[in-house]
Amino acid sequence: MKKIQIFNVPPVLVINFKRFRGSHAKQNAFVEFPVQNLDLSDYVVSCADGKKPIYDLFAISNHFG
Repeated sequence: MKKIQIFNVPPVLVINFKRFRGSHAKQNAFVEFPVQNLDLSDYVVSCADGKKPIYDLFAISNHFG
């Protein structure tokens, strides 16, 4: 079992997905996430300012090649 807890959330959250697994085999898994209101409350222990850690999608960088 793996447990992740975040103590401080940044104003801008950057998520990077792993493209390869093992010996250079590309991952082709479909990733689905909300465009608005990504709520990370289940993973944040406490917020200093008392606001919920909710993010909206701002940009996507999709690399081919």
